[in-house]
Amino acid sequence: MKLFRLISTCPSVVRLTPKGFLWAATAPAAAFLLLYSYVLHVRLAFGRWPKFGEEYPAGSLKFHETITLWVLGILFYSLFPAAAAFIVCLCPRRWRFVAWYLLGYGVMAGLALGSFFVAPAPFLNWFLD
Repeated sequence: MKLFRLISTCPSVVRLTPKGFLWAATAPAAAFLLLYSYVLHVRLAFGRWPKFGEEYPAGSLKFHETITLWVLGILFYSLFPAAAAFIVCLCPRRWRFVAWYLLGYGVMAGLALGSFFVAPAPFLNWFLD
C-alpha cells in the first residue's frame, strides 16, 4: 500500500483518464460509423442487398464509397506510426502513459477495421468483387 502511494504521488507518473481513452477511440469510432452508414446507404439505394457484379444506381453512392475507402485506408496505415510511437513511448518513464492511449487506439482501430467483415454477406460479396 505504501508503494502505491509513493508511485501515485510521483510527479513523473501521470494518471490515465477515461477522457484520454475516449479521444483515442474517436477516429476509429468515426470510421466505424462511416463504414456502416455506407452499408446502410447501399441497402437503401438498391432497395435490397446488391448482387455480384451489379452497378451503382446513384452518383452519391460512389462518392460515399470513395470517402469510406480513404478513411479506412488512413485508419489502417495510421496503425504503423502508432505502433512505432507505442514502442518509443515505452522507453522514457514520463511517456509511458501515452503508450496506454496508443494501445487503446490500436485496439479500437483493429476492431473498427475488423468490423468490416461482420457486414452482411451479400454486401461483402458485391463490394469485394
